[in-house]
Amino acid sequence: MIAPNRPAGTAWDPGSGPDPFVDLYCPATATAITSSTDIARDSLMPVWTLSSSCVLTAQVLSTTGFAFRVFDSDFPSDDEIAPRTVVRLSSSELLAGTASRGPVASLTNIMFAITLVP
Repeated sequence: MIAPNRPAGTAWDPGSGPDPFVDLYCPATATAITSSTDIARDSLMPVWTLSSSCVLTAQVLSTTGFAFRVFDSDFPSDDEIAPRTVVRLSSSELLAGTASRGPVASLTNIMFAITLVP
């Protein structure tokens, strides 16, 4: 979920909502983007599925974690919705298969689905 306006109170895009996407860093210490979501057009409540996966052990997810950033896709440059944020998962989040974070800057909430691979 994204705040309806930028921190300064102005609209994300004239006459429409933001066009958000997420960059994922896997693990959190990665210096390059591991994967990115598609752009969700004019949405304050986007739902994304990553085009590529991030595979980490439970230990890495709970100690190092992964990181994400959220942007509003704009020309000539993208606007930041949420800065790079590290997510470390608790045992209960790993067992539940979901983790929720927020608020982070203009991102009021984000939920991650975690799939355990045998």
